[in-house]
Amino acid sequence: MTKYNQIRKRDDQDSRAPLMSRADFANWGSDRIAYVRRSRQGGINGYAVHTADGREVGFAETFDLAAAGVLQHDLYPLSVH
Repeated sequence: MTKYNQIRKRDDQDSRAPLMSRADFANWGSDRIAYVRRSRQGGINGYAVHTADGREVGFAETFDLAAAGVLQHDLYPLSVH
């Protein structure tokens, strides 16, 4: 693997620490975080909700409604600009 396919933990930690793959890094936090961003769907301006891996899972007309939906599923909403 090249250095671009691996992410090493901080240098001040044990040098024998395992490496994190790109897939592992991409999924890190995916069970706790959802992203909310402005979107337009069906002629309606609103906010789309995406999982950490980018999959769209919801849409609401206001940010507050989108964030409430995220919180109802025990996730933490993050705003994406």
